[in-house]
Amino acid sequence: MTFNELDKRAIEWNQIANGHRTPENRYDVQIDMCNEEILKEYFYWYGEFIKYERNHDERKILIEMLDGIADSFFVFAELRNILKLADQQGKYISHFYFMLDLALDTVKPIFGEDTIIKAYHRVIESNFSKFISADDVCEDDAEHEAWAMTNIYGIEITKELNNGYWVFRDQNGKSRKPS
Repeated sequence: MTFNELDKRAIEWNQIANGHRTPENRYDVQIDMCNEEILKEYFYWYGEFIKYERNHDERKILIEMLDGIADSFFVFAELRNILKLADQQGKYISHFYFMLDLALDTVKPIFGEDTIIKAYHRVIESNFSKFISADDVCEDDAEHEAWAMTNIYGIEITKELNNGYWVFRDQNGKSRKPS
């Protein structure tokens, strides 16, 4: 697979997961997520660097960086899609991609592009495991799953059907993996 193909799959996931939001709300949420992703990854990588300096566990730190980069690709694919639709791409996205490119340039010589693509693919497939195809599960079974998840998580989980998939959400709107 290529980065572009994976970006399309990430956008498909976001359309399913965010089907309950208005386009304006999706834009606001995605900007917030990208800002959070940048801050989280920056401070995480900085913390991991400090740990490396102390413990010299370079492989573990690089794998964590690779995971963070793959997560960032996933989040930024949807932002790029939303900004393209809003015809505002160049103005807002350059600072997100500056950090992503910097991180990618750091790990590309170590892992190679194929490994980075595989990591991105794993993030996407893991996120897709939050959904159950409506072809595989009827509404009654989806309702039972939401009930079971409520018992597991200890918070109310609701179900909704978006683009042919059952999506399970907590009260904050976060998609949750079925039991």
